[in-house]
Amino acid sequence: MKLLHIILFISVLLALSSGSIGSVNEKSGINGNGYVEKIIKLYNDAYLEIIRVYNDFVDKNFKPPNYEISINEARILKDCFDISFDVKSPCMLVNLDIKNNQNDSVTFEITGRTIVTKDGKQLDKYGGLYNTKQLNSQCDTENFFKLFPNANKKTGVCFPVVSKNDGPVMYIGVKANGKENEHNFDMTPYIS
Repeated sequence: MKLLHIILFISVLLALSSGSIGSVNEKSGINGNGYVEKIIKLYNDAYLEIIRVYNDFVDKNFKPPNYEISINEARILKDCFDISFDVKSPCMLVNLDIKNNQNDSVTFEITGRTIVTKDGKQLDKYGGLYNTKQLNSQCDTENFFKLFPNANKKTGVCFPVVSKNDGPVMYIGVKANGKENEHNFDMTPYIS
């Protein structure tokens, strides 16, 4: 910041020496005080503009986007995937809501979905790239999508069935505009 002040001060001095700010003129009533006020105003305006541009650059390029992710519901889906031609197996469907709170579009990628029980058992989601079972379409929603400003998207994820007694915690990895963040949710309140 000190360097910024020095650069601005030198810029103001150069502008003064070139005569672009104005000069003292007895007929117009401008005196030395008006000249100093113009210098101070020019300096402050330039400083504030540089700070605004810098903050906009940092916000756009280094801070993660402003978004929300929440659980709408968790329920048992009885016809989750095929065990055989006429037999289906159940699973737990978790419906998530992702909301973009930015004034710009945000590209999202869901990078990981896991439930960990209180005894340390890790249960990965069903489906995905290596889905070998005929999975219900509610479970295998897209992992990569774009949300426009203030838009939201509902997405479903399916896991093996767990109970409240398992003390399940769901971990969701989300990349928003390339910046990764992990969210976790205690699933106990959502399981009936």
